[in-house]
Amino acid sequence: PFSGHLFVFFNKLGDKCKILFCDRTGFCIWRKRLEGGTFEKLKSPPQTISLEVDMDT
Repeated sequence: PFSGHLFVFFNKLGDKCKILFCDRTGFCIWRKRLEGGTFEKLKSPPQTISLEVDMDT
């Protein structure tokens, strides 16, 4: 967690998300709950436990 990466977690229903980030002063947690609908799921190969997303492209 001290690498500067964001760690993103979704609940099973797909309507809640938590993002964990660590800066040099401590941990930050962002939470988002959708009033309606669900987050779009990223497609990944079977048995994938992590994904890397390049936000620059």
